Amino acid sequence: MNRAIPAISERPEALKALLKAERTVKRAQRIQMLYLFASKQVRTRRAAAAALGVHRETVGAWLECYASGGLAALLECYVPSGKTPTVTPAIEAELRALLAGPPHFRSYQAIVDWLWHQHQIRLSYSAVYALVRQKLRMSLPGRREALRHP
Repeated sequence: MNRAIPAISERPEALKALLKAERTVKRAQRIQMLYLFASKQVRTRRAAAAALGVHRETVGAWLECYASGGLAALLECYVPSGKTPTVTPAIEAELRALLAGPPHFRSYQAIVDWLWHQHQIRLSYSAVYALVRQKLRMSLPGRREALRHP
């Protein structure tokens, strides 16, 4: 089905300046699509999709957004909500308090077990390690320090 390309009201020079100033990839791709059509470098959705490295239906959806609401509607980036975190902020705060106090855990496996027994949350060893080291930016006490405080 060949749908007509909506009339692009922005000038190519304005789109090119907007494209250079844009910092997010998703928005830049959409502006570049408009620029390609406005500057007559492409004439079809398929050609625009090939130039941008996206599917032709994606280009079609972008053009529908542009036709319905102009540039502002096109640049609204849809961000999916994603998966809800398994470890809630309250559990993170509790874990942070336990890690900040006197040595409570001797290993990351002990944290895995604590999460399961206290909160019925199953996480892998590597997920717990990433949680503690990267998200909480904390660490377990060294082996020697843990042995001093049995």
